[in-house]
Amino acid sequence: MTKILNARYTNDIKDNIKLLYESEEDGVYEMDIEPGSAEAIEAEKQGWTEKEILNATAENKRLQMYEITEIAKAAANDVYSSELKVVLKRKVEAEALHKTTVEQYRTEIKKLMQRQVEAESLHKTTVEQYKNEIKRLMKRQIEAESLILGKEKEILEATQKVNDFIKSTLSTEDKEDGMEKVIEFLSALDTKEVTKKLKDAGVIF
Repeated sequence: MTKILNARYTNDIKDNIKLLYESEEDGVYEMDIEPGSAEAIEAEKQGWTEKEILNATAENKRLQMYEITEIAKAAANDVYSSELKVVLKRKVEAEALHKTTVEQYRTEIKKLMQRQVEAESLHKTTVEQYKNEIKRLMKRQIEAESLILGKEKEILEATQKVNDFIKSTLSTEDKEDGMEKVIEFLSALDTKEVTKKLKDAGVIF
């Protein structure tokens, strides 16, 4: 005897039903049938009424949406990880630049202070010149430190915005609308790895 394991509509107009059969001769296989056909009548005899077919159709859509959501989440995490690596790299570079710049100013200040000591015994005017030069370099040092700290803050804020966008979009009550926004966002990034995953999942074509 051939047993019908599942029956569901394949489209919204309900003009096609996909049956999942199991038999001793052929094992498990699928077949597309039309409503009202002999196969459909046999399916109803085995308990696959209109209500059961609609329930199975809804469950299949739910499972498909779950799979797409998981793939999109994984793709979003990959993108976020890549962006985070770039941000961290820039942060390290900024810190290195900051350290180098500050050390350069400190070295120059030490040299000038040493020259100041040497000049104090020679001429008062020369001493004042060195003092003014030291003040100028100290001011530039402070400006350089302030500029670099500002850039670091911008990088961290940009990273947080990417993270907040993905989290808020995936947690919205309208899952389908949220998924479309995430897919649009990920597609806009145009990374080969993310695009391939979304195409394999049938999310984009």
